[in-house]
Amino acid sequence: MVIVGQILVHLRDPFGALEQIARCTADTLVIAEGMFDHPDPIAAYLGATTPFSWFHFSTTIYRQFLPKLGFEIISIKPGKYRCVRHEKDEAVWTLVARRR
Repeated sequence: MVIVGQILVHLRDPFGALEQIARCTADTLVIAEGMFDHPDPIAAYLGATTPFSWFHFSTTIYRQFLPKLGFEIISIKPGKYRCVRHEKDEAVWTLVARRR
């Protein structure tokens, strides 16, 4: 099992990172990340508004990209978690995928 926790949003090449992570994942991949639900595969660029983040992806991007890496999404659910830096609750989704 490989767990990816709130890192993809901070990378300039999150797709490359996911590809490398997939190579290390024998069975289960868990991604806990800021996402947003949208029917289209959308990437929201955050680089102009914050020095800490690059992108937020729609859930559809993960639904379309992970099968290309050999994974099937088992579950994807939103949650709210306290961000100490901003002192407020932030939307963080948990996605569980298994190798096909």
